[in-house]
Amino acid sequence: MSFSRGPFMHRTSVAGKVPTRARWVWAVLAVVSLLALGGFLAANQFNRRTKLDLHRVQADIAAAKEQWDAAAAELEQMLAIDPTSEAGWLMLADVRSRQGNLAEAMRCLKLVPARSARRADALLLEGTVLLKMGRASRAEAALKECLAINRGSIEARRRLVFLYGLELRRAELHQVLWELFELNAAQGLDFVLLSGSSFIVWNAAEILPTVEAFVAADPNDARARTAVGRYRLRRNEPEQAAILLGEACRLAPSDVEPHVALAECLLETGGLAELASFLQGLERSWPDEPRLSYLRGRIAEESDRVEEAIAQYTRAVQRDPDHKESLYRMGQLLTSSGRRAEAEPHLARAKTLAERELLLSTVVSTGEPRVYAAQIARLEVELGHGALARAWYTETVRLNPDDAELRSEARAFLTGGMRPAAR
Repeated sequence: MSFSRGPFMHRTSVAGKVPTRARWVWAVLAVVSLLALGGFLAANQFNRRTKLDLHRVQADIAAAKEQWDAAAAELEQMLAIDPTSEAGWLMLADVRSRQGNLAEAMRCLKLVPARSARRADALLLEGTVLLKMGRASRAEAALKECLAINRGSIEARRRLVFLYGLELRRAELHQVLWELFELNAAQGLDFVLLSGSSFIVWNAAEILPTVEAFVAADPNDARARTAVGRYRLRRNEPEQAAILLGEACRLAPSDVEPHVALAECLLETGGLAELASFLQGLERSWPDEPRLSYLRGRIAEESDRVEEAIAQYTRAVQRDPDHKESLYRMGQLLTSSGRRAEAEPHLARAKTLAERELLLSTVVSTGEPRVYAAQIARLEVELGHGALARAWYTETVRLNPDDAELRSEARAFLTGGMRPAAR
């Protein structure tokens, strides 16, 4: 059987190699085929990317109009094309959260890998969703993990301020507020919280349902339970507060806050003998806690042991120079004992602290920090609170950029720590 030679059939070598011309032809055909396939794939990829971008843009437009259902529909189509899109899952989680579908928002967040470059964003959103769900302790953990990854996150700190403020956790609240100040992100209410008690700011009747929801969502959240107890105590419900705080003490035996709050409940209910016995255990665990010395002073004062009460209030003030109640009661007892000269500095400081609280409350009620910032700054100077004075003078200048006299006063303090003249 013989084969006729076609145009590309040439004599081969003894080794059976394809002739040079044929090899070139096949190479050209292969390149053309690859180019055609590449063009087809590139076109498909372009079309895919175009569709993804279109869905994302449409989702952004709908979200800007707060049309959450439409935004969700666009994102679902986007994720159907590319289920690996981390940005898509984050956006959908945010939309689901705004729709109130918190469980679905959490499901979307679980689809963002733990090693993702967007992990900090996912944790911030997770903390936000958990706060809405009332899972305060889990929200705090997520927000702290977010900050561990992204130390500059303002929004994570904002949510922690909200949480710590509601739960009346002054130490943690102050730490986060100072961080915001150093990041030039503190504003308005932040300065009030830095200087004053959270009780100045929050209306117990308004806040109580939110904190009670924290307890309902997590019965083992001792800090939320402590906050509810404190709000109950503030509303003159010491018996109900004592029950909650007793449970918080059992849940968190090493946390001083529920124990001190429970002791304050016993003072309010008049159980002085029970309070004295309770304080003995607390003083072994927290010997330097000024509020315990104050409570000892109250017991002694109720029993007309004046010198012992003065000694206890003195101890409280040594440990906390701003403990207004101890300052005032000590001043009153010294005055009634004929020791007016000793009483005057304590009563003066108590008065200054009360003036500051009144101004802080006025800032909250009027929403006008600009008007009162300089006055508060001067009181902070008078109280010897250098860092707080610096914060308030910084805010004063920001709020009053055209007041040359205030700028000069603030500069005198900020540059040299000078005591400003009264105005």
